[in-house]
Amino acid sequence: HRDLHSFPTRRSSDLCVANGIKLAAISWHELNDGGGATDFNGSPDDVVAHVAEVRTMLKQRPQLGSPKIFINEYGAADENLAPGWDAGFIAALERADVDEANRSCGPDLPASPNACFAPDLDGLLTANGTETQAPYWVSAFYRSMTGTRNPVITSDESVTGFATTGAHGVVRILLGRHESCIGTANPYCIATARLAPTPVSVELDVRLPASVGAMTYKVEDIPDHTGVVRPIVVTGGEVTPTASVIPIFLDSVGANDAVTITMTPDPTP
Repeated sequence: HRDLHSFPTRRSSDLCVANGIKLAAISWHELNDGGGATDFNGSPDDVVAHVAEVRTMLKQRPQLGSPKIFINEYGAADENLAPGWDAGFIAALERADVDEANRSCGPDLPASPNACFAPDLDGLLTANGTETQAPYWVSAFYRSMTGTRNPVITSDESVTGFATTGAHGVVRILLGRHESCIGTANPYCIATARLAPTPVSVELDVRLPASVGAMTYKVEDIPDHTGVVRPIVVTGGEVTPTASVIPIFLDSVGANDAVTITMTPDPTP
């Protein structure tokens, strides 16, 4: 998980070409520690650039075939429990259109066993495996996102997401803020001590098919808290697309929070 220019991908690929070997898949980690400037990926959005670089390399070496792209671990320990980073990585992996990705697990903590071996589904549950933590709700909402992908644009580069239009025209949007690992109570964060980023207001535009009319929506916040967490209903209302774009304004998105938006077609004629 270093710069792809020093990562042995090119050398290994050239060796495969020289020996007539086709690849079934290429796999790597997308991890960082502390969000430093020299990290391979200081932001989930870097995943998109990394995947594009690998695909360019493969295009230059057609002898390798059409290998799948696997991200066999994403999300470093310092962001492991932050729902905003989790949502940001999922959105980036969707935009990169990878074939498979797996959430990473966190290391030992004084008060809990290593998440790689505890019954907590890599931090989705509490250490005893019985209660839901914030990342669980990110995964649960993501599981419901089926159908066609829709582009999402936000007014803040630290808040990214993606949307889908599923059965019966239901639109689901998953957003995550990933500016710093410093949040409410992130035990894994090793960044230099400073104040957590303050909440920000965010405007987002979701592009939908031209046939979409008025929609009712519900916004829920998945807060960056450790321990047992439940989504919190923040607001809701009705919105009508303009030129196939639905604008939504979020008054306050907390540091490392995830936000889910569910939109259903207005049943009234």
